[in-house]
Order: sequence, then structure tokens, then C-alpha cells
Amino acid sequence: MIKQFYQKHHTGIILAVLVLAALPLRLYLLLHRGSFWFDEAFSIHFAALDWGRIWYYMLNENNPPLHIFILHLFSFIFPLSEVATRLLSIIFSLISIPVIYALGKKMFASREVGYWAAGFVSISVLQLLFSVEARPYSLLFLLSLLSTYFYWDFLGGKIKSKSWWLYLFFTLALVYTHLFGWLIVGTQILVLMINWRRSDWRKFLPAVAAVLGGFLIWYWPAFSLKIQMPISQGWFFSTDNCWYFGLKRIQQALVFIGDGWWYNLIFGGLIAGLLILALFHLPPKNQRPPLFTAAIWYCLIPLIFPLTLGFLPAKYYIGCFLGLYLLLALGAVNLKLSWRRQLIAGVFLWLLFFNFGYSMATFVHHDWSAVGDYLAEEQAVGAEKVIVSRFHYGLMLDYYYHGDLPVIEFLPLKGKSADDDLNLIKYNWLHYLNQDNINELTAIVGDSRRVVLAQKEISTEKLVEEWFRQNGWRQLSRKNFLFMDGLEVFLWEKP
Repeated sequence: MIKQFYQKHHTGIILAVLVLAALPLRLYLLLHRGSFWFDEAFSIHFAALDWGRIWYYMLNENNPPLHIFILHLFSFIFPLSEVATRLLSIIFSLISIPVIYALGKKMFASREVGYWAAGFVSISVLQLLFSVEARPYSLLFLLSLLSTYFYWDFLGGKIKSKSWWLYLFFTLALVYTHLFGWLIVGTQILVLMINWRRSDWRKFLPAVAAVLGGFLIWYWPAFSLKIQMPISQGWFFSTDNCWYFGLKRIQQALVFIGDGWWYNLIFGGLIAGLLILALFHLPPKNQRPPLFTAAIWYCLIPLIFPLTLGFLPAKYYIGCFLGLYLLLALGAVNLKLSWRRQLIAGVFLWLLFFNFGYSMATFVHHDWSAVGDYLAEEQAVGAEKVIVSRFHYGLMLDYYYHGDLPVIEFLPLKGKSADDDLNLIKYNWLHYLNQDNINELTAIVGDSRRVVLAQKEISTEKLVEEWFRQNGWRQLSRKNFLFMDGLEVFLWEKP
């Protein structure tokens, strides 16, 4: 009876097991994640506003507002706390597991490819990390899968009306989640051009045009505001580039990551072997699914972006990695393991990554609540105000400092807005301190005799510390918070 039940419902059972296996990895990390960091606090701050103000401020932001709107709706049910908002991302991440199964089955006409892809997503380092962050990246990955799932019907010939509308809905939601959603749409256009003879391109073009038209409702006024900003301003001109960045992020998305060279060598070799099996151990042409070649192209093209545009964080490319999981799954299927060996491999990988999840949970995470508690102690010894040398520190202290000291952001920038929320969007974590504007601290300090300074330990922000010393202030205390890569909190006294 049990055997018959399994044979009848084995797909649902396997997917349920994979979801249940993924859940403890995510929940354990969630409970040890610590306080919000700036990007998360940014989302929560604007999600707490009303609909009209969210739309207004997001016109000045670099990415579309869908995730902020979803958080706003979520706030009517649950408080916008660390656990609740990150749990929403976990939900998106868990839904991605059965969705990528369905996508793998559809693209490669193979349940086994779907199962393995779902398994890799359930333990992927990249998926694990961003499933416990109150940001749009888990949603971005899920919508990339859903858009691709319904897009595949265009390649198979005549698309049904229901699939056309669902493609339009999920693709519009995709590009309203993150600008890099357009990388998925671009991939879809390229693959359809490769396979145009067999595709329903006459219906695909109106769908893409509708997505573009809907996107321009936000993008056109947002772009009009962007071109009014001097090109030297804005965080997107302050990213660092390094030649290995794309390869390093691919390593993370390739499920395995470790500290020892032997670890990376062993598992890197395993990954390389699976990819070789996927790309070079191909079935004979007469045994391939109808869209097998298109599926391979669809998996490979998105990977070009993180490899060549390595100056931006891996999380922006999270949707592009869907093809990577599918290729790994195809390679695993080509190993032709017995079901017992597949089960052993799955259990081994799960145990390995539960251990990795534990390691991530023991890392030093953001702990702004500790900063808030420390500032309360400084208030008790006579401090009169808190000065932060980066504008976004003020947002973090709004959440985690509950004392009475005024918090003043030092943003010596000409032409800044009187609207602090607008400044938060335009300049957020950037710093603008230099020798020419450091003396503006005089007006901020005023007649205070004791002030707290919170700064990041980098050379330009040392100017603030030096200004206090040169103007005769005495350092009474100093506290380092390692979670911010060198956040320092000083108590200064004017003799």
C-alpha cells in the first residue's frame, strides 16, 4: 500500500522532502542573522510609508518598487521585524524549489533534471544567504523561474492565451522587482531568435512590448529624475571592479564554498565534472527533446553576465544562475546513478550544507542593537549628541538606539535636499568628507562639551577624528564593532 501510494504521489513526496530539507537550513540561519543591515533597513523604512509616498520616493531609487510594495502589504499582517520580513524571503525561496523542478522537467523533458535542480537550489549557498535577507533577491529568483516557465511555451509553437497572460504578469513583476530582471528578458529574446522558426514569435513580440510599456510607467519618470543628478553622485558610481569577481561569485552560486584550498579543489572538480557531463555528454540527436538545444543556450547565455560584469554584487545576478542549477542537474542525471546512490548523495550534501549553515550562523553578523545599547551607556556618562560620519548610520540608529541623544548625520554636500528620505535614497552609504568641508563640523558640534562620534574605519573618515584632536578635544573612550568592518564609536570631551 505504501509502495502504491509512493508510486502515485512520488513527485509530491520528493518535492516535499526537498522543501523540508531546505527549511531547517534557512530557519537556523534566520534565528542567528542578527539585526538589519542598511539595505534591509532601507526597504523596511520605505515600506512603512503610504502608497503614494512609496511611489514618489522609489522614482528616485535605482530599482523598481515591487518588493517595497509587497513589504507594505505584508505589514498589514505582520510587524516589519527582522524575523517576519526575512521569513517572507524564505517563503519565496522555498516556493522556488518546486518551481525549478517544473521548469527543469519542461525544458529538458526529464523529471530527474527537475529533481536535481530543486535539490541544488535547496542547498545553494547563494540561495541560502539571500533567503534570510529582507531584500528582493529571493523574489527576483522566483520570478525569473516563473517568467521562464511560461516563456517556454512560446518556443514550443502556438501558445495558449492563459500562458500568454501569465508570462506577461510574471515578467512584468520580474522587471518591477529589479532592473537585472531585464537580463532574463534579454536572454529570452536571444534564445527565441536562435529558435525563431519553431517559435510563436508573433505573440511573443506583443508580450515583450506590453512588458516594456508597463515598465516605462515607472522607469520614464524615474529616468527623468536620474539625468538631473550629477553623474558623480549616487552609489552606483562607487562600486569596485576586480577581474576575479565574476568567478568568485560563480563559485558561490555553484553551491559549494569553503575555506581550505583542498575543499574548493575537491568540490570545484565535482562541479566541473557535472558541467562537462551536461555539455559534452549529450544524447544522440534523435533522442533529444524537441527544444534541447534551446534549453542549453538558455542555461548558458545568462551566465555571461556575472562572468563579464564582475563589478556588481552577485545578488544582482541571482536570476541568471537558474541555468547553472539546471546544467548541474543535467550533469548529475548523466551520471546515471541508481536511486540508492542518488539518495546517499543527497543526504551527504544536505549534511554538508547544514554544517555550512551552522558556520554562517556563527559568523559575526550585523548587530546594531549592540551599538544602540552602547550609545545609551554613553548618554549616561554625559554625552550631549551623536554625530555619524555617514548619512545612512542615522537610519540604523533610528531603529536600534532608543535613547534621548539627538543623532546628527554629517553630510557636507552642496545641493542636498531638505528631505532626509530623499537624501537617504540618493546618497545612502556614500561619504563626502574631505579637507575642504571638514570644518563644517564646527557648526554641528556647536556648544556641546561631550559628543559621541560613530565612523567607519577608513582613511577619509579619519578626518573627523583628526578634526576633534586638532581642535583640542580629548578622547574619553573608543569602542570597535567588527560587524561593520571597523565601525568605531568615540566619546569626545571639550576641556
